[in-house]
Amino acid sequence: MSLNPNRSPLPDLAPVGPVSADAPPSASPHAEDRAHLARGASWFYWLAGLSLVNTILSASGASVVMIFGLGASILMNGVAAAFGPVGVMLSYSLEFLMLVFYCVMGALAHRGHGWAFALGMLAYVGDAVITLFLQDWLILAVHGYVLFHLWRGFRACRAMQKG
Repeated sequence: MSLNPNRSPLPDLAPVGPVSADAPPSASPHAEDRAHLARGASWFYWLAGLSLVNTILSASGASVVMIFGLGASILMNGVAAAFGPVGVMLSYSLEFLMLVFYCVMGALAHRGHGWAFALGMLAYVGDAVITLFLQDWLILAVHGYVLFHLWRGFRACRAMQKG
């Protein structure tokens, strides 16, 4: 059995190919799905980027946060200070791993891997639970908005896989 790097081992999760939101509507029968997939996958990059902004704001001592960031980053930044420099460095290391995770999920989702959408959404739901415990209702509402767009991208990816 040879492994094809362009094909997922699970038949129902096979990639649909690179996707661009700029494709003309007549380019394929799935033009609308491709656009939803691309926009949904792009949210992973936004999450990573705005969480990085939150980390920089926290490191500079600012008391504001971006509402589109990750609740886990907010929590870790708050807890890290209590553990001194070691806690702060551990927090930044974990935040960096989260940012890499969301960037990788974005890249894979853009290539049409439905499992990347699913795994990224699962992680973001976990982050929403953290935000729920922080009782930051505006950030929790934003999580719902972002999850809606991720779900649309996932659903479009699945529709394209089915043909």
